[in-house]
Amino acid sequence: MKPAMGLVVALPAEARFLIGWGPWERRGRFISRRLCLDDGTDLLCVRSGMGTQNAFSAARWLVSEGVSALAVLGISGGLDPRLKTGDLIVGKTVLDKDGKGTRCVWKSNSGLVESAYKALKAKEMTAHMGAVITAERAVLSAERKQSIYRETHALAVDMESSAVGQTATDAGLAFFLLRAICDTSDQNIPEELFLCLDPSGKTCFSPLINSLLRRPSLMAELLRTRSRFVTALKSLRRGWRIQVDNHLPALLVSPDSRLITD
Repeated sequence: MKPAMGLVVALPAEARFLIGWGPWERRGRFISRRLCLDDGTDLLCVRSGMGTQNAFSAARWLVSEGVSALAVLGISGGLDPRLKTGDLIVGKTVLDKDGKGTRCVWKSNSGLVESAYKALKAKEMTAHMGAVITAERAVLSAERKQSIYRETHALAVDMESSAVGQTATDAGLAFFLLRAICDTSDQNIPEELFLCLDPSGKTCFSPLINSLLRRPSLMAELLRTRSRFVTALKSLRRGWRIQVDNHLPALLVSPDSRLITD
């Protein structure tokens, strides 16, 4: 069987920007799509929904489907104060933060991460390489983001990467992480807006309208958040296309992918 790359994305919008429009198939609880990338690699993409447990389930399902490598792509919150909306993060280390503390679940042992980073820089993308941390709950306040940065020096925070990285480690598979910054370290996201998303990442319009009626000033923040979101998605899409053009997926699924040393 031809080697395939398994891709986990949390949100429908992320999937649409990354792989375009096309038919999705529901298989049990998972919504997936299989396609062939321009570099000839088969891709099996799963829309996991938000959160660690959803990402764990999606990643383990991909492993059960026989993928040869795992990746997670999407938007994230910036922790490093130098980062701007649309900056790209290539993960070199993945940390997990829960009620028991912070631990490392994955660390690069190949030159593929460095190659991915250099490919972005060669195309004049604003890119950074370093640690990404996963939190159990959404990190919405600037104060919380700055606290996590002081503690860990991670570049960005999300809710899925550690689950996919841990699954790749457990299965002995190559792993790749690419994130685009949406909200920066000094920006707050109103909790009312986040609570208007369901677990799959789709907007629940009734709670959103009710929130806007209670606090009309939220509309300005909603528009700013949407603008940052679209900027991050466009950057993520370009960054991913650069990786495909650079044959990263084909290298990831290669049997020798974990032997390419830094």
